Amino acid sequence: MPRYPNNGSKPPMSLITVSLTKHYKEVLDTFVDKGVVPSRSAAVRLALSYGLPYLQQMLLDQEILIEYSRIGNMNNNRIPADCIFVEMQFGKFQKYQMIGGD
Repeated sequence: MPRYPNNGSKPPMSLITVSLTKHYKEVLDTFVDKGVVPSRSAAVRLALSYGLPYLQQMLLDQEILIEYSRIGNMNNNRIPADCIFVEMQFGKFQKYQMIGGD
């Protein structure tokens, strides 16, 4: 989680809009109802603070795999540069197609 100066100032915020499934909304509401966080926004920030570092590492790992694939260090197996693979269960991966880009 990012650290900010301990001078009482709050980090700058930006307003974004997201669409969530009913299940995710209910999970966020549960955190609020149980007093873990004061609002849905805080619940989303909490979830992101745990999930984003994982996603960042996953993307870095994917970039390393792509680079190894390009230089031929993976027994001629090529990793597509336009998708990422997320391990859902031990040994089972979900492929996510990258959209947009450079």
